Amino acid sequence: MIVACFCEQDGRYEVLSTLAKDFNLETDVDLKLVAEATEGYSPADLKSLLVTAQLSRLDLELCRIQSVSVLGIL
Repeated sequence: MIVACFCEQDGRYEVLSTLAKDFNLETDVDLKLVAEATEGYSPADLKSLLVTAQLSRLDLELCRIQSVSVLGIL
């Protein structure tokens, strides 16, 4: 039998706050708003959300760096 923990909003906020300590989030990230918008998410889903967000940010930063490098060549 598989049991999943789907937390209430306060629980999701607590999970997000704990997980966020391992991530370099911008100061304007509102974890309470994220907790509100993630009804039905498990703690694993919340971690996956943070990982995906961080990878997306890294991808954007790499694209910006590549654009600046290409402009320097032209």
